[in-house]
Amino acid sequence: LAAQRLTSPPGDNAFERFRLALRIEPKSKQAKQGIADIAKKYIDFAEKNLAGGDIAQFDQYLKRAVDVDKVVPDDTDTARLIATTRQKAAAPWLEKGKTAGAAWDKAAAKAAYEKALQLDPDNVLAREGIKYVATIGEPGFAFRDGSGPELVVLDGKLAAARHEVSRAEFRRFWNAAGHAQFAKEPECGDREKMFSGSGSRSWQKPGIE
Repeated sequence: LAAQRLTSPPGDNAFERFRLALRIEPKSKQAKQGIADIAKKYIDFAEKNLAGGDIAQFDQYLKRAVDVDKVVPDDTDTARLIATTRQKAAAPWLEKGKTAGAAWDKAAAKAAYEKALQLDPDNVLAREGIKYVATIGEPGFAFRDGSGPELVVLDGKLAAARHEVSRAEFRRFWNAAGHAQFAKEPECGDREKMFSGSGSRSWQKPGIE
């Protein structure tokens, strides 16, 4: 182990010797710890390769750690550490995917989520992200424009709210920003004058209950 002959060369490596010790004495804590230490060495190698940008080698070293750890099924701590290592590696890419998805950048979001899956193949958030990205901007896609009502895409260029804007919702807009956008409060747009006194009506005084 100290010489880093972890699983090779054949017949002269730490893994084979610890495994033999475990066959001789199945309850040997030293043998179990030795195998766990080999797996942790591979985790260290994986992290160093990831820092150097080698995702493929990162994946290979973690797979070796899993294979080694299988010899000690009750070593849940090492298995958890392997899973955590993958999750941490995927986390920045999940965040990039989320940011790109919020900006409707489908290509960038898809690429980020796929990278996250490379690093952590069992990552549920990455799989869900890829499915979500495929729906962005497509008919039936629901979204909100800021704090406004929920909108649904009808086709590539048109979206509509699920419900009519209520006076209470419009009041929130008016108090937050609307009043600053108009020199005076907008009046009823009844150009045909179909309703008596429509010129004096507004959203606050519609003339109806």
